[in-house]
Amino acid sequence: MAQVNRPNLDRRETQCGATIIVVDDDQHMLDLYQDVLRSRIGANVLATTDPFVALQAAVRRSPDLFITDLFGPDEPDGFDRIRYLRDHTATSTIPILVITGNGRYRDALEVGADRVMKKPFKLDTMIECAKLLISRNMTGKVSGEEPRTNGLSC
Repeated sequence: MAQVNRPNLDRRETQCGATIIVVDDDQHMLDLYQDVLRSRIGANVLATTDPFVALQAAVRRSPDLFITDLFGPDEPDGFDRIRYLRDHTATSTIPILVITGNGRYRDALEVGADRVMKKPFKLDTMIECAKLLISRNMTGKVSGEEPRTNGLSC
């Protein structure tokens, strides 16, 4: 029987209290997001290419932000990840930022993403969007306070 190799989350600790979970099938992009979020925001970043690991971590840790792409070789896809987070009490209020090159931006918002960023994008825009969503989450504002359909980009 073949053994399934599930990568561990790469956790980079910092002094900031915010925790961000990032899931993307592209390791290069994961490394970039991780380095930028850690150095520019000072967040604790948990990054993985495995969607199941990311969802399990979200349930256990209740992060301040969940960042996902929409499509990749592994299931569940980004739409299913968003639905899962929104459908479970422990994760329903976690802000979700989708970063994707796929054209189904509005679909992501309709299933529950708070914001969608189109690839390619400027890293400064991603940083500002992440800070906005984290700030709303930490101040106790409900992520759905603004209509999600207005969440195309930050």
